[in-house]
Amino acid sequence: MKKFLIISASIIGIFFLIVITVPFIFKDRIKEEISKALDDALDAEILFNPSKFRFSLLRHFPNPTASLGDFGIRGKNIFANDTLIFVRDFEIVIDLFSLLGDNPTIQSIYLHQPFINIKVLKDGQANYYIVKDDGETEETTESGTELSIAIKKWHIHQGRIIYDDKTLDYFMDLKGVYHTGSGDFSLDVFDMTTQNDIEQVIVVYDGVKYLNKQRVRGDATINMDLSTFTFTFKDNRFLVNDFPLSFEGYITMPEDDIGMDLTFSSKDGSIKSIYSLVPGVYTDGFESIAADGSMSFNGRVNGVYSDTSMPAFHVQLLADNGSIQYPGLPEAIRNINIDMEVLNSDGVIDNTRIDIRKFNMDFGANPVKARLLIKNLLNYDMDADIQAKINLQEMNKMFPMEGLNMRGMLDMTLKASGIYDSVRNIIPRTNFKATLREGYVKSNELPKAIDQLSLDASFICETGKMQDGRFELSSFLMKMGDDALEASLLLQNLTDYTWDLKASGSLDLGVISEYYPSEGMNYKGKLLANLETRGRYSDVEAGRYDRFPTSGFMELNNFYFQSVDLPNAFEMPTSKLIFNPQSMEIQGLKATMGSSDFAVEGQVSNYIAYIFKDEVIKGSMRLNSQRLDINELMTGEESSEEDTTRLEVIEVPTNIDFEFSAEIGKIFYDNLSLNDAKGKLIVRDGIINMQDLRFGLLGGNIAMNGIYDPRNPALPVFNYNMEITRLSIPSAFTSFSTVQKFAPFSQFMNGDFNSKFSINGVLGQDMMPKLETLTANGIIEIADAYMKQTRLVSGITSLTRMSSANEDLQIKDLLLSFGIKDGRASVRPFDLKIANQVATIDGSVGLDGSLRYAASTEVPAGVAGQLAGNLLAGITGSQNLSADTKLRFNIGIGGTYADPKFSLLSVTTQDGQTVQQEVREEIRAEADRIRDEAEVRVREEANRIAEEARDRAQPQIDSARQIIDEKVQQQQEELKKETEKAKEQLKDLFKRRSGSGQ
Repeated sequence: MKKFLIISASIIGIFFLIVITVPFIFKDRIKEEISKALDDALDAEILFNPSKFRFSLLRHFPNPTASLGDFGIRGKNIFANDTLIFVRDFEIVIDLFSLLGDNPTIQSIYLHQPFINIKVLKDGQANYYIVKDDGETEETTESGTELSIAIKKWHIHQGRIIYDDKTLDYFMDLKGVYHTGSGDFSLDVFDMTTQNDIEQVIVVYDGVKYLNKQRVRGDATINMDLSTFTFTFKDNRFLVNDFPLSFEGYITMPEDDIGMDLTFSSKDGSIKSIYSLVPGVYTDGFESIAADGSMSFNGRVNGVYSDTSMPAFHVQLLADNGSIQYPGLPEAIRNINIDMEVLNSDGVIDNTRIDIRKFNMDFGANPVKARLLIKNLLNYDMDADIQAKINLQEMNKMFPMEGLNMRGMLDMTLKASGIYDSVRNIIPRTNFKATLREGYVKSNELPKAIDQLSLDASFICETGKMQDGRFELSSFLMKMGDDALEASLLLQNLTDYTWDLKASGSLDLGVISEYYPSEGMNYKGKLLANLETRGRYSDVEAGRYDRFPTSGFMELNNFYFQSVDLPNAFEMPTSKLIFNPQSMEIQGLKATMGSSDFAVEGQVSNYIAYIFKDEVIKGSMRLNSQRLDINELMTGEESSEEDTTRLEVIEVPTNIDFEFSAEIGKIFYDNLSLNDAKGKLIVRDGIINMQDLRFGLLGGNIAMNGIYDPRNPALPVFNYNMEITRLSIPSAFTSFSTVQKFAPFSQFMNGDFNSKFSINGVLGQDMMPKLETLTANGIIEIADAYMKQTRLVSGITSLTRMSSANEDLQIKDLLLSFGIKDGRASVRPFDLKIANQVATIDGSVGLDGSLRYAASTEVPAGVAGQLAGNLLAGITGSQNLSADTKLRFNIGIGGTYADPKFSLLSVTTQDGQTVQQEVREEIRAEADRIRDEAEVRVREEANRIAEEARDRAQPQIDSARQIIDEKVQQQQEELKKETEKAKEQLKDLFKRRSGSGQ
């Protein structure tokens, strides 16, 4: 016994040892295999946190379980910001024995709180196309082991699935998905069993919402034939809310087309189950609703679905002698009888036949009866007879909708027979009348109740000809809070619309904004209107706008508008439009946006043609503003904390012809501040033309004429003529990039300047000029200024040895003629007084800062001799040159403005002769003199040392001789170096001329 216990304990101990150690043994391998399999198979961003990877042998014993926390897949390129799959907890159960081989096998999958988001764009691109092609996967798997998928069971707990297909205009949203499935996918043919519970289902197709938050539950067994991709429904039953639905048959997808033969029916259905499909009805109290009557629903879908074909279908719904009553309510919906059939026998959607032979419901004492036959969806050949008299308050009790309360008496009749053919201008013969009295609607979705709602409307066409159709809204009234709106409309002749419209009242735009919210947009305000207009559409097409006796006004007060596309909110305390057939007059329009203010008055004409035919609208406006901050008005994107908006190209519509006369106290644009701006802006043909625009800037004044042309938004152009008076030179350099690039030396100048010039070029997408495209011509006048000591001045004076090289440069009465072309700014020759000597300068500077200047100045020969010190002094003693002789120095200036390079190109006398040969002779003479003087000094020193040595012992004499020889040799070497240095210094003065090719 003792031995048995020992053996048993040992076995149990070994078992637990295996359970504990196996996860640690295989954890890294499993994690590596999963990660490798995902990377090898998917071309997507994998959200896989290794720190949230767990491995257990106990959770699904004996098979090990790998758990991935916060696992997800995100697309690339156009779907880079879209999550395809995200799972809070993703469990993969792996066959234990497969770990001992080369191919680990996935046995089952558990998804906890998964989010699956499938998107298909209009061009067919889908975010689920993430599987790598066969070539890639084969290369990555040949060298290693493969992770096999033989899933036999899977679970989804509290999931959400979205399918948004723009190619089909189809949207499906499943919330609260609980799903379990089982089947052996390692086989070609097997049965898959599923259990499903979806808390909310939303299905929208072609703009129609077919399911709206219905609950769907059901079980299904499907035979899966993966060899032919045929799926046969064997045993299934679903509930949509309380409506039972089952279907049998098959779907096959051997290629791209989908073949199907399905029959569906509602077994054990009832009137109550149909009623559960009404949105808002299926609530917690639905079970207590009393209902009676029989119901049957069945149909069939048979054929092929493809890009070019639809399957045929047949649907029938029958309800007989039904009734529905909520507990505690006095009235019931009785006499419910429905006989409806929808038939399409060939799969051509236009051949669909809708036949509602009988539809009857009595809402208390208010019956609704209808009969409708539509023979096809091509010309809508129909026969309809609908009669309804409904007490909305009683109906509200019979169909209680959460958050909805209404009352009023609606009476409606419709009889129509015939076809619709727009080519032949034929419509069904129609007699329609509708009245509503004492209407009231209050909904949780409405911020205010609609009260005193009433209308009288009719449409009559007894002949079936469009020109005989007549729609009349004889009266319409609604109130919402303190606002009321009244209107009447007579619309005749549907081939040449003739209208007579009257509308008056007030409307709170804030209520509309809350009821019809727009993403990223918020607006409010009070609209007052009293309008009358009559006309005929043929007159619109012919441009006979004088035949529109339009009159009245519209006022918009306390208007507020904010949008993600506007950096600041637009606020308009007052505005009024007065209408007549030719124009509308704008009165008292005052508005603000950010720190900017506007006051606008004027007239707008041709507005009717603009509304109906998108023709050119014309206007004449007067704009007054104390402050206009264009930086705030620009639409842009956030770029940084210092510069919160990035300017973008301002496009000008081509169907606007406006003249603006403007007076603006201050304008802020980029880093500029303009004062007292006046002028005219003409907006025409997509171009802004500025005429006689004047404003103060940087302490000076500017007058300009020109155009801004953004008709090609990718390359907006401008062409300006400008006159500048007394503008600060330092401020101009700080504020204008053109000055910084094309006049860089102005940063060292102080004073004012005047200028007249024309300039044109291309603007970038940030509304700044592209400097390389600029072309300009003009003059610059500087009356009195000075330039601080710069390398430009010191470079010239260093070559000429002018006496005031270290002083600021005074500039008086300077007139420059300049031009800009091909990225270079050039100045024509001008005189500048430097150190009491006149220098003539011309040349250009490039966008890259490169200099190409030439300077020419006359210097007395005596002063020029100082350039080379003692080595050039001999020039002034020449037979041909006196100290008062004028020498012209021609200097080249290259390099960049940050690092200018200077070269002496030539030196000429007054008669134009060069002094280069004379300088060379003086160099040789000076070199010989220096050499002779050096040799004399060395010999004298040697003799002195020799005399002293004779008085000493012989060893000292020998030592002295050695010292003498060394000293002589040293002096000779120094002499040689000094002579060569002098030669090189003097030659360097002239070698630049030959090197420059001049």
